[in-house]
Amino acid sequence: MSSVGGSATWLTVGQAAKHVGVAERTVRRWADDGRLTAYSTPGGHRRFRLVDIEAFLESSRVSSPDEERKSQVLVIDDDERRRASVAYALEADGCDVREAARAKDVFDAVDAAAPDVILMNVAVDGIDGIELLCRLRDAHGLEAVSVVMFTGAEAEGGASKARLAPPQTARLVEAARRVLGAAPAPAA
Repeated sequence: MSSVGGSATWLTVGQAAKHVGVAERTVRRWADDGRLTAYSTPGGHRRFRLVDIEAFLESSRVSSPDEERKSQVLVIDDDERRRASVAYALEADGCDVREAARAKDVFDAVDAAAPDVILMNVAVDGIDGIELLCRLRDAHGLEAVSVVMFTGAEAEGGASKARLAPPQTARLVEAARRVLGAAPAPAA
């Protein structure tokens, strides 16, 4: 952060993103869309006034500070019925659920709201789930977000070294609840 003549505090794209809690890509998109005022340096770099960022945050606020924040869940699955039933059950629990059927939809969903937990099919839209997850974490810095991966395909040789949640709706919902702290882990 820097201040010119003590009158304004200016932030770089990275500082603005950190202040708001989103990826730099998201801040750039907001500026490109005209939602957040940006200024250019003589070298062509973007700078943001802290007062503009605070005003943007205040105008974007939907709920009152007294309202409890809803848990954000992202369901990534190309099976529409399973995705819809998981979303329905979690929304009934009070979660805000975003859905993505294709890899390209995942980034838009995360731009809209950073998830607290991701329920993800191992293979979506022809891309390996681990690769998609790595790209997602690189682009949005979601290293701390819990991920529950599942697959509808039987693992080669029967047993897999990774513990994959079965694709039944009830088990996926229960896994999300445990991660979110809404339900205790089942007794062994």
